[in-house]
Amino acid sequence: MEEVRDSEKGDVKKKFPRGKEIQVEIISIDEKGKIRLSQRVMEEREDREDYKKFQEKEEQGGSWER
Repeated sequence: MEEVRDSEKGDVKKKFPRGKEIQVEIISIDEKGKIRLSQRVMEEREDREDYKKFQEKEEQGGSWER
């Protein structure tokens, strides 16, 4: 995994042992089939979506729920 949350920095093999389930987003697949994964990209996308929902609710004058 190439891009991890700041709180997860360090030895990736220790932080994410084989079999541990985590949420990531695929950011690329190269010609050899190597898959690049990112927690950071996924979280940034979720944050943008949440902010957009918040803005829409504010414009409608309602309360916001995730």
